[in-house]
Amino acid sequence: MSSVEATTNPFVGANFDTKSQYRTPVDLINDTIAQNVSAIFGYKTYSQADLLYSNLPSSSQFFQESDIRAGAGLAPLGYAAARQESVANKPIAIVTPGYGLPYFASSLANSSASFLFNVAALAYQDKEGTLGIDYVTPLSVAKQLGYNVVTPISTKELELTSLLSVSLAAVSNVRSTIHLFDGLTTTRTYASLKPVIENSESIVAGLVKTLGNEPSFDAVLKAFNEATGSNLDNFHYSGPTNPETLFVTYGITESELFGAVGPTLAVRVPLPFDTAKFVNSIPKSVKKIVVVGQSLNDNHAAPSPLRLDVSSALFYHNRREISVQEHIYKPDFVWTTREVTNLVTEFGVTAPTQSYDGKRALFYLPDDSKVSTIAALLARSLAATNDDVTFSTKYNNLVHNGALEADLSIGATESGAATADFVLVQDINLLNHLDIVNAVKSNGVIVYLATREIDNYPEQFIADLISKEIKLVTIDPNEYEEDIDSLVVVIQATFYETALQIPRGEILKKIISNLSQEQIYDLIHAEEGSEENKVTIYASGQLPKPEFSEEVLEQLPTFFQANAFVANDIKEQQEEINEVPSVTSTITELTKRLAFKEAYHVEKKLRPDLPLIKNHIIKVKENRRLTPDDYDRNIFHIEFDISGTDLTYDIGEALGIHARNNEKLVLEFLEGYGLDPEQIVQIPNKDQPQYIESRTVLQVFVENLDIFGKPPKKFYESLIPFAKDEDEKRFLEELIIPGGALELKNFQEVEFYSYADIFNRFQSVRPELGDLISIVAPLKRREYSIASSQKMHPNEIHLLIVVVDWVDSQGRKRFGQASKYISDLQIGQELVVSVKPSVMKLPADPKAPVIMSGLGTGLAPFKAIVEEKLWQKQQGYEIGDIFLYLGSRHCRQEYLYGEVWEAYKDAGIITHIGAAFSRDQNNKIYIQDRIRENLGDLKTAMIDQKGSFFLCGPTWPVPDITSALEDIIAADAKERNVKVDLNEAIEELKETSRYILEVY
Repeated sequence: MSSVEATTNPFVGANFDTKSQYRTPVDLINDTIAQNVSAIFGYKTYSQADLLYSNLPSSSQFFQESDIRAGAGLAPLGYAAARQESVANKPIAIVTPGYGLPYFASSLANSSASFLFNVAALAYQDKEGTLGIDYVTPLSVAKQLGYNVVTPISTKELELTSLLSVSLAAVSNVRSTIHLFDGLTTTRTYASLKPVIENSESIVAGLVKTLGNEPSFDAVLKAFNEATGSNLDNFHYSGPTNPETLFVTYGITESELFGAVGPTLAVRVPLPFDTAKFVNSIPKSVKKIVVVGQSLNDNHAAPSPLRLDVSSALFYHNRREISVQEHIYKPDFVWTTREVTNLVTEFGVTAPTQSYDGKRALFYLPDDSKVSTIAALLARSLAATNDDVTFSTKYNNLVHNGALEADLSIGATESGAATADFVLVQDINLLNHLDIVNAVKSNGVIVYLATREIDNYPEQFIADLISKEIKLVTIDPNEYEEDIDSLVVVIQATFYETALQIPRGEILKKIISNLSQEQIYDLIHAEEGSEENKVTIYASGQLPKPEFSEEVLEQLPTFFQANAFVANDIKEQQEEINEVPSVTSTITELTKRLAFKEAYHVEKKLRPDLPLIKNHIIKVKENRRLTPDDYDRNIFHIEFDISGTDLTYDIGEALGIHARNNEKLVLEFLEGYGLDPEQIVQIPNKDQPQYIESRTVLQVFVENLDIFGKPPKKFYESLIPFAKDEDEKRFLEELIIPGGALELKNFQEVEFYSYADIFNRFQSVRPELGDLISIVAPLKRREYSIASSQKMHPNEIHLLIVVVDWVDSQGRKRFGQASKYISDLQIGQELVVSVKPSVMKLPADPKAPVIMSGLGTGLAPFKAIVEEKLWQKQQGYEIGDIFLYLGSRHCRQEYLYGEVWEAYKDAGIITHIGAAFSRDQNNKIYIQDRIRENLGDLKTAMIDQKGSFFLCGPTWPVPDITSALEDIIAADAKERNVKVDLNEAIEELKETSRYILEVY
């Protein structure tokens, strides 16, 4: 058994009764198919060749494995031509990932042979670097070839849809059938899936015998339902009797999630798309259809194939009174319960409140962790006494040299952020890639396999734990040395005690281990505080409140997306490289590496020091100051030319700019420190340490290190061993103890000392270059809300930025590193950027009102929104009212984009502008005052018409704006004579993405 198999399959080698019922959906599909076909041709899948047929049951049928290449399908064709009469009534199965289906088109285009295709919708998204579920590609090929397509709408019917597909292929000699299903969840999710059909071979044989040659699709479907006692049809409606809005979905995950929260018509047979059946499946009360359509096109204005089928059906059957809208998603989009609930709500459907009484645990580990099997062990133990356990894994080979995420649930649980009761994370570097805390419910538990010294943990991590009142449990793997068995036992016991609240006395029988019962007992019952107890538990109130710097922290995703099915093998390859380069390198050494790239595994990368995200090189097109030159705030508008790149962005997203330090200042520092700017250094990549970067010292200090940033407390501590002067060493030692807190605060918040300033102040502190690089924090990308719509500016991206500046105690004018860098950019100058997704999204219904409230540069995304609404109107959509509330100090100096807003108002795009210029009159006027002037109109827009409220800018106005929003809710409640909990109402608006805050 491989380590990957033990990590991803909890039931491999299991010897309890549930082994036979716990399986992946694709195993159930294969069991059904293998009994009813004469041969199976399996085509290899990216990352794990046998992914789709690894657990095929042993049987007498012919099996052949092949690579996907041009001319795929010739081998099955040859076998079909020569197959024996004894198997003539059993179809030939072709198992392939969806991205491989186009390679069959040319060889099968003119063939009269009938095959059963078992196709997993899969695709590797090159642009995003992730795996996705691509239905569009195989459906396009199926339509071209004239094949039937059957797709399950839930995991419960996988066996039935598999058998229906076999039956369709068996009774037809000229028309092949494709069984198309989600290739990600079906291959990596284990659940209790019991077979319900015991006599599938006799069912198929009976259909072949009674239906004769060339029966219609409907005839086969009717006979199949009669033979199996099922009720499958081309479309399936779930929901209330008289809905006005109907969601049309395709795919297992989409249909299950939407069907649980709103009126849903799920497509089970996309080809042939029976327009009459579709129209007859629509409840008579429906006035609007929302198609949940997948598209490969970056242009979201282009309709999906499903939208075209729906519109055609309504047109041909004269149901043109039903309006059709669409929500388009890409193959790499991950649907969650909350995403679906928010979308349904945006289209005016009230989603029912759902209760979840199960428990969910997530595990984030390096993929080569010695405890990588821990989640699978827990799943196996729980499944021995439960039939409602689900377990899934995914790998990301780009996150910190390879990472594993395991998801374990017992009972009914919700998907999405803030839904886990228990999270285990190993390796502090994973906290640099994922917002682990956001995955956990308030009052949940995080187990951190790391040192007990929590002072070394990231400050934001500790702050988030305190904010959500999450219990932190630390287990230091180093204290177990080579005793991994004991560590695994302790982790299991911690899970049962903290996540499931099982008493210690009952935990012993649940532990899976090679240790003796006595050893396990001693580990579980080690007394708190004893030397044997290596587990430390911190309630949120016991955690030290961190000291924050003023830097804007990058938003991180809660979950990583899969880009592989197995662990990263690059680490094994790296062991073959025996020569480890030193920190510095000569020109001769570097030349040797460049000349023999293959031998030294050398690659050229665009900014290899940057995080593993999609980077682009763009050029400055315009850089224009908006405030007067003599005004004390420099706010500027900057435009970039993105033509020739594949950069795309959506409304609400941010542009991450990888700013550079001022080269003149860097050279001054290097000269004072005694470093050669042209010296070549070789340093490990901070995200993938197995990669070594070759750069000059000047490059490192200009592009990599935040040498002019503000150091945290631990930096001063790291300097102590390098201090050669005893007075300076004593000063640094006293600075980091509690008694030095006041002086440290003076360093950080009064003097604003940078790393460079500290080295100038402490002249005896001179770490060697390698140490210096390791103790100075890296430069982080700074993110700015995008101020343009790509639909209106296809080859441009706009930003609105204020230059951060202040005067320190020495009279020096200081600047924010990124804002100053961007303001100094000249037209034509190039820079490296990346796009960061955002929670800010426009309502799916163009008619839904939009209320926008922003201060200063918080207006940036509102310009993008207004441009998007203009584009919608130009396309013929009816758009809802748009209210814009903005605030600044003075109208003459800071009415940012004022002429733009007024022009859009004159054009009928913006309904109302409420501008608050606080210092233009004796009595100060703020945004919330302008909002309260329009309570009646805003009540209609926000409550009656289910509008959305956006607040962008600094955090300080949030309480006042929220209070004004509460006034709107209260006015509606008074009018309806009902009592409303205003706090709950605000939280509900946030949960349903109708009150969105983008503040900093």
